[in-house]
Amino acid sequence: MKVEVHIEELVLHGVPPGQRYRVADALQAELGRLLARQLPQGLDAPRAADVVRPAPIPSSAAARPESLGAAVAAAVHGGLGR
Repeated sequence: MKVEVHIEELVLHGVPPGQRYRVADALQAELGRLLARQLPQGLDAPRAADVVRPAPIPSSAAARPESLGAAVAAAVHGGLGR
């Protein structure tokens, strides 16, 4: 099964502009890993695009761009099956 996730907009308050690509790269890598390991329930059938609004990410995750990207990926992955 092929799953395509398109993130139209990612708003990162308080993240320095120079770190945005590190956050995005970490998000992409972690979300790919999570989806390869387990598809969220509800993604077993093709459907139209959904909007996922994950819960806010704890500020402790923002310590490193890689940690923030992984936390955002986990939140998006958790929101995909809803």
